[in-house]
Amino acid sequence: MRDNSADTGLPILDGILGEAGAEAERIRSEAEQKAEELKQSTENQCRRILEETRQRAEAQRRSVLKAGETAVAAELRRIELRARERLNEELLEQLRKRLLQLEQSPGYRDICRELIAEAAEGIGTAKVLVCVPSSGKGRIDRELLAEAQELLSRRGLKTALELQEDDTATGPGIVCRDPSGRMVFDNRFEARMRRLRRELVRIIAGEIEGKDGKAS
Repeated sequence: MRDNSADTGLPILDGILGEAGAEAERIRSEAEQKAEELKQSTENQCRRILEETRQRAEAQRRSVLKAGETAVAAELRRIELRARERLNEELLEQLRKRLLQLEQSPGYRDICRELIAEAAEGIGTAKVLVCVPSSGKGRIDRELLAEAQELLSRRGLKTALELQEDDTATGPGIVCRDPSGRMVFDNRFEARMRRLRRELVRIIAGEIEGKDGKAS
C-alpha cells in the first residue's frame, strides 16, 4: 500500500515556504528602504554639518579679518597721534625760541607795554607793581610805565604803576603784582605759552589740516 502523507503535506509545505519567502522579501525590502532612508539622512546630515562648518569658518574668517583691520586702524591712529604730538612739540619749541629772540628786537619795549597793561588790568587794583630784576631795569623804565599807564587810561582804567625790583622775575616778558603780593600776574613769554598751549595746539592743527587739504 502507498503512503500518501508526503503528498498530503506538500501543499502545506509549499504554502509555508511561500509565506516565508514573501515575508523574507518584505523584510528585505523594508531593510533596503530603511537603509536608503538612513543613507539619505546621513548624507543630509553630513551636508548640513559641512555647511554649518563652512558658515562658522566663514564667520570666523570675517571676524578675524575685521579684528585685524580694526587693530591695523587703531595702530595707524596711534602712529598718527604720536606723529602729530611730536610735530606740535617741535612747532611749539620753534615758537618759544622765536619769542625769546624778541627780547633783543627793537619792538620789545612795545610788547612789554602791552603786557604791562594787560597784567595791570587783570590784577585790577589801584596800584600795580611791575617786577623787574635789577639787571633788567634799564629796559623796563619809568618812561615805559608812563606809556603803559596812558594805555590803561585810554581803556578807562586809573591804575598807578610802579617799578619793583625782584630778581626772581627773569626771562622775557613782564611779572606784575598788587602791593600786598597776594595777586600775581605772570605775563612772561614762557607763562603765556603755558596758558595758551591748548589754543596754540588747536591753531597748529588747523594750519596743518588746512595745508593737507590744499595739497590734496
